Amino acid sequence: MLGGSVVPRVILVVAVLGIGGLVAEGSLFGLFKDPESNFAATQPLMVEEFGEDAKVVSIASEGDLGVTYEVAESGDQVQVKDYEFARESGRNSQGQTTEDIEREESEATRSAGKRELERATLTLGELDPEVLVGIAAEIETRPETMKAVLVGEEWQILKTGTLEDFSEINFDPEQYTASYDGGDVKKVKGAPDQLELQSPRP
Repeated sequence: MLGGSVVPRVILVVAVLGIGGLVAEGSLFGLFKDPESNFAATQPLMVEEFGEDAKVVSIASEGDLGVTYEVAESGDQVQVKDYEFARESGRNSQGQTTEDIEREESEATRSAGKRELERATLTLGELDPEVLVGIAAEIETRPETMKAVLVGEEWQILKTGTLEDFSEINFDPEQYTASYDGGDVKKVKGAPDQLELQSPRP
């Protein structure tokens, strides 16, 4: 038979462990979560800023390190939006080491060629924020270290590690292609040292 003081103690322990797990994962109401710079986190921001119907010229993702979007504007102008993971270390007044992690954003414009604008058929609203997460699972790697470039309606993917070892150590890169929605994933044949993502610009 449980004593009157046991149940509250059990509940308290469970609550503390639960909160501890959330804090460890950085998901306690978002208070301890660093701003993410990956595709899944920034695609909704792009839709909010430029609208669902904005035409995508290209997207270049560096996993958790950042992502660069290019969307068509009026005439031959392209808006370039860059999200980048930034870490800055320093010392406070007590001499203790501090570290600030933030998402830096920058914008620029450039002129686009006719070919670039012709293949810009997809809109921001047609892209699933979780598409790269799904592709990473398909090729058995982690999205935070996977590089990807979207041109037209096709992703070029560079796998630089596995689920077990994703630090690019002792792993020969593998290249894949996939449709914009994450389907039709295919491995590209070629020597590992010759595999590289093509530039999104012609």
